[in-house]
Amino acid sequence: MAVAAHGSAGGGLPTATGLYLLLGLAVSLSVVAATVPRLREGRPALLALLVTGQVAGHEVIGLDAHHQGATSAQMLLAHALAVLVCVQVIALVERLAPASVAALQRIVLVLPPLLPRARVPRVLPQGVAPAPLFSALLDVSVPRRGPPVRA
Repeated sequence: MAVAAHGSAGGGLPTATGLYLLLGLAVSLSVVAATVPRLREGRPALLALLVTGQVAGHEVIGLDAHHQGATSAQMLLAHALAVLVCVQVIALVERLAPASVAALQRIVLVLPPLLPRARVPRVLPQGVAPAPLFSALLDVSVPRRGPPVRA
């Protein structure tokens, strides 16, 4: 969303290097969101994390695209709209996730009987010799001694 907001407000678009930096930023913020319990408590924490992501994303894109000058009102508005869109998308996903997971579970439970099963012979057919490498591996891997004898 930071890339879309930045580009729509007239800022430069990131190069491949900038996209990798943004990916690193997104992963870092995701790890923070997942590991800091306080950030999972409600909307204000989520909003703060998303604003932080937009500001940091703006800076990364600005450095990568050699964006000069002060941030315009259009740029601030675009990044603010990106935050609001992200909040709405996250709220929608949170609301739809339980139903989606339940539907997926029903599909997974129904699928196995419908799928064809491959018939794999457990032993080699009579008259077929195993490959030399296979025989060599079996000779080495099969122990020659039995269980300990009881005293």
